[in-house]
Amino acid sequence: RQADAMRLVQDAYQKNPDQPGLKLALANTAMRINQLDTAEKEFRALLALDPGNTDIVMRLAETLRRKGQIAPARDLLQQAYAKSPSSPGLAMQLALTHEALGDWRSAVPLYEAILKQDPNNLIALNNLAYRYADMGKDLDTALTYAQRAQQRAPTSDDVVDTLAWVYIRKNLNDTAISLLKPLIAKQPRNPLFHYHLGLALLQKGDRTAARQSLQTALSLNPSKEDEQKIREALSRAG
Repeated sequence: RQADAMRLVQDAYQKNPDQPGLKLALANTAMRINQLDTAEKEFRALLALDPGNTDIVMRLAETLRRKGQIAPARDLLQQAYAKSPSSPGLAMQLALTHEALGDWRSAVPLYEAILKQDPNNLIALNNLAYRYADMGKDLDTALTYAQRAQQRAPTSDDVVDTLAWVYIRKNLNDTAISLLKPLIAKQPRNPLFHYHLGLALLQKGDRTAARQSLQTALSLNPSKEDEQKIREALSRAG
């Protein structure tokens, strides 16, 4: 069925090659059925016709990300954002691309810019709260953002984990533990949840339970960045 849809769009485009709407349909269809080289080619052609079209920029960037070309996607988005700094869509896509490259510090001012325009943006609230906690920066504001995110998405495990992380950084360990234990019951193979629980237990002084949680986190194939943090916490747990 997807191949049939692609053929229909291609046939229509070949009959009317000057119709940008058909070129866009071709690019979108190619992206949907994972023909990413075709999608990239068509999105680039559309962008050449309309260089200021931020929607096309974001679609092209998403195509590049799906091809594993994260740095080129970031560069494309940076160029577009420099020309359209009031676009929350570009800001969010650029922030998430920075995150994908491990450069979360570059994402922070973008989340801040998004919240100035859209104070209830769930992703910006959650991610900025988490990164403020990472930095130990303005933890009261981080808590406010995390609580607002939880109000908007009370069943999101990631949002609850962010709230727990802020509580850990504020040394409110019992509150963090009460949030993390149900998360781990739901997602027992999430290394980040075990790491955060281990930190809360360690700060509370329960070294034995902390070591167990941290060792579990280490066994669940965490990211390289998280693995380093887990090992550092284990060394403190003794």
